[in-house]
Amino acid sequence: MRTFTAFCAALAVALAAGATVATVARADDAPAPVVQRMVFKAVDAPLFDPGAACPEQAWVVTQFPGFKLAECDYHDYDSVHSDHANRDLVGRVYRTTYRLEEGVPAPAEDELKQNVVQGMKKIGAKFVFDPGMTDASRVFVRQTAAGEFWYRLDDRGGEFDLTAIEVVPVPQKVEVRADATPLKDPGSACPEQSWVVKGFPGYIPDGCDYRAYDAVYASPADTNIVGRVYTTRHTLPEGIRLPSDLEFYENFRAAFAKVGVAAVGADGNGHRWFIAKTASGEFWYYLDKGNRDYVLTTIQVVPLNQQMEFKAVDEPLADPGAGCPDPAWLVKGFPGYHNSGVCTYQPFAHSGDANVDGAIYTIMYSLPEGQRIPADFEVWRNFVDGMQKIGAKLESDATAYSSAVVSRQTARGPVWYSLGKGNADYSVSIIQPGPAPQDVAAKAVDQPAPVKPGDCQDPDWLVKSFAYVHRESCSVDDFGRFTLHLPDGDKEVTGRIGLVHYVVDDHHAPSHELVRQNFVTALEAIGAKLISKPDDSSQAILTRATPRGETRYIYNLAQNTDVQVLSYDLATVDEGGPPAAACTLEVYGINFDFDKATIRPDSEPTLKQVLALFVNNPDYSGEIGGHTDNVGKRPYNMKLSAKRAEAVKAWLVAHGVATSRMTTAGYADTVPLFPNDTDDHRFRNRRVELKRNACKG
Repeated sequence: MRTFTAFCAALAVALAAGATVATVARADDAPAPVVQRMVFKAVDAPLFDPGAACPEQAWVVTQFPGFKLAECDYHDYDSVHSDHANRDLVGRVYRTTYRLEEGVPAPAEDELKQNVVQGMKKIGAKFVFDPGMTDASRVFVRQTAAGEFWYRLDDRGGEFDLTAIEVVPVPQKVEVRADATPLKDPGSACPEQSWVVKGFPGYIPDGCDYRAYDAVYASPADTNIVGRVYTTRHTLPEGIRLPSDLEFYENFRAAFAKVGVAAVGADGNGHRWFIAKTASGEFWYYLDKGNRDYVLTTIQVVPLNQQMEFKAVDEPLADPGAGCPDPAWLVKGFPGYHNSGVCTYQPFAHSGDANVDGAIYTIMYSLPEGQRIPADFEVWRNFVDGMQKIGAKLESDATAYSSAVVSRQTARGPVWYSLGKGNADYSVSIIQPGPAPQDVAAKAVDQPAPVKPGDCQDPDWLVKSFAYVHRESCSVDDFGRFTLHLPDGDKEVTGRIGLVHYVVDDHHAPSHELVRQNFVTALEAIGAKLISKPDDSSQAILTRATPRGETRYIYNLAQNTDVQVLSYDLATVDEGGPPAAACTLEVYGINFDFDKATIRPDSEPTLKQVLALFVNNPDYSGEIGGHTDNVGKRPYNMKLSAKRAEAVKAWLVAHGVATSRMTTAGYADTVPLFPNDTDDHRFRNRRVELKRNACKG
């Protein structure tokens, strides 16, 4: 202690006199010695696969106290990059991981690294110094008669790795041969690639795929390799140690090099490409290693076998009618596929593929079960090349093989053709641009005609409609309410509502644009005005003024796909009330307070329609009858229903209808329209009924 004090005093005097102190770095930049807790020994034996066990590193005699061996990892051949050594350390690799046991205090800062540095020096390992070295790791090298060994420490605080790397060449486990056997369909079998003599050990065959013609993009060559393609998949069973990517790819690279197959390079995922040019042609090989599997792909470069045939047809596109005939321009489809009987004809639609409007005929072809599905590229290339032979031009993306669009100039103008490839099917379409055919015609009707019960007819304003639709159901509500969905919000209107539901026949596929625009055009021709959104393909609402009041025409899309209408509704709302010629009119919507004859305010829209019947038909007169269901006692309901009929008459008289034109009666439940067995039937029986005087029918 006195010696150190004297040294400090002398140093202070020297510095005061202007002296400088030279710093001298240790040769290995190692810190001052610490208590040596780790003991190593020189081991020259090769590294070996420990199997399922996880033994301590052979060169570690005593581990740092408090740390426990937690896991390990071994590779026969792998690469460990060392910034310290400025190189990749390649060979056998054994890594062990240690974690600080719970409750044990962590070692002092740098104590672990200093222990490793001093321990390695004692067995003759050289510390590899890197000026840019971080505090997290240390690297050492030791030359022996058996070869070169590298050791690495990676310290992560409460956890550290020790890694031993024995520099050795790749152990050759794979064997291939030069092979120029043409690829062919293996059928239901799954043989190994013909050029593989011995695959990577441990892996077992696990499926294959053959494509007679396909394109595989080779990114190292920046080109599509086109031809026959055969792919085999191999899987490593659980429990077998996974080889490193480097060992796998180096094995195949070295094996290929021995038989003269050249390496092309790796793609962005590290997968490898090779090429062999033989007297039989050009062969490409693609290696794709996954986690516990790998895929080998062979591509034999061959020209396209043109199997589809087309002819130039300039006649206008017409409705094919029943059935699904092959299009006239398709001479021969792709082999193996048959006409599925599924097709659509649209006299007018928008083709998103071609971005044109016109008539479209589409037909589907299917592949029977059990047949090998051709690659999208093979069908695409057959379609495009075949169409180009009759003068068509490719308009779509030349790298999107699931679809294609081509155009061909004719004396009538351009015609478009498209291909859509599915899994086991494909469709072809022809699109002939042109205006929408006007199939719908309308007439102005100011006085609606009466409808007989059970009668289902087109609206009386509809003169002509689509030949391929049929009525499925009809309904009429003489005093109904209907909600219009308008741009400025919903609006409820009242009147006589006629509703007809139409269904499109099979094999016809009118587009949304065609059906809606036909009704809009026909109704505008009779003076109706469109009041809904002009771009709303799901509906069209038009209105026309008549002497009786407004008539609303509503087209509503009922069922559809993305491109076609399956069914739709036509609704007509006449504000002027029902036809006066009807003998009996059931009125719903005149509501009373419970157990009273007081009319509720929400009845006014319906009452106005009843008023319109009397106002628009001055010679109309009749009985107002009150009807109930069977709930309650009949004598009481007879009096209540009569009072309610009187209340309706009083409202009409108050609004200008002569009392002499109306009589009243109460019927209670004596004249039901339906059995009183359900809530709906009881609701239909509770009504006001108008019976015209001197009416026959």
